[in-house]
Amino acid sequence: MRAANWARVYHAYFQEMVVKGMTEALYKAFGEHGFIVAASIVEKGAMRGFKILMEELSNEGVEVKGLSLKELLEYEVKCHRYALEKMGVEFQLFERLVADEEKGIYFLETDKCVYEDLVRNNPVTCAVCVGLTTGILRQAGIKARWVSKPERKKQLCQLPPEERPEYAVYMDPGVALPRCRLVVEKLRCG
Repeated sequence: MRAANWARVYHAYFQEMVVKGMTEALYKAFGEHGFIVAASIVEKGAMRGFKILMEELSNEGVEVKGLSLKELLEYEVKCHRYALEKMGVEFQLFERLVADEEKGIYFLETDKCVYEDLVRNNPVTCAVCVGLTTGILRQAGIKARWVSKPERKKQLCQLPPEERPEYAVYMDPGVALPRCRLVVEKLRCG
């Protein structure tokens, strides 16, 4: 069996178990507070998966360590585009990265959220994209933390300075479906 077929098989498991099943169960059990559990689980999984990806790339002579935040987010867009176009694996594809490095804000944007129908009925679904991106950033050495809503960024400022992240990751609630925008924003406290 081709590698692409295995990727599609395991992706189908992930979609059904995590994106749909887990987020749905957490939303039914905890309402919007289920976001916390879902984002945490996906973040841990993304950290482990990205570590393995970095090892595999290194074995092929490709190094991703030391990439800037912008380069890492650009890489994420390219990887997901490759998975969709070359392997037939339908990830949430963010079609573009819009970056204002001076302000420390980065937007991963798409005009078509693949989880649109799920998100309309279950806002916890968004925790998957937020947790996944945060896990990748953290595994790459970027001090990032997700928040379920942008107004919760101020809670991160209450953390002791040594625990405080450099970036907050969240979905932009001002963008209406079917569009979506994931935000990675430099945390400004004080």
